[in-house]
Parts: sequence; C-alpha cells; structure tokens
Amino acid sequence: MDQNIKLTYIESLHLLSSMQLTKKSMAAYQHAKETIDQGSPIEEEICQACADVCRQCAKALRNMKTEGIEEMVSICIAHAIMCEDLCKARV
Repeated sequence: MDQNIKLTYIESLHLLSSMQLTKKSMAAYQHAKETIDQGSPIEEEICQACADVCRQCAKALRNMKTEGIEEMVSICIAHAIMCEDLCKARV
C-alpha cells in the first residue's frame, strides 16, 4: 500500500473514531439529562456514571494523539461537567 494512502486511511480511522467518541459523550449527557427530567431515584449515580463515560471518551481522544481533535476533547469534557452540574442542580 502506498505510504500516503496508508496515512490517509489511518487518519480517516482516527477521525471516525474521534467522532464516535464525541457522539458517545453526547449520548451519555443526554441520558443523564433524561434521567434527571424523569426524577429517577438513582439519578445521582446515573449522572456520575455518565460524567465518567464522558471523561473516558476525552481520555481516549487524548491517547489517540491525532492532530485537530482538541475541540472534540473539549466537547467531551464539557459534557462531563454538564453531567456533574445536573446532579448539583438537583441537590
């Protein structure tokens, strides 16, 4: 395989993976918000678990060491903070 094609392929895979991780963190935040809105008795645990998922996504993105995904890392961290804020708002 040509070296340029191989690099483009790998970069594409990293970009796709980074988009999936960002989408996963968004889904975790949405789940936390829905749990709070429904008044679940385990909402605090769910919010914390969702925040953990978001932070794991951010960590995975950082570990990829791919250029141009800093904004996606920031989005995942923002989702984690919003999950934690959901819990704090209910106290």
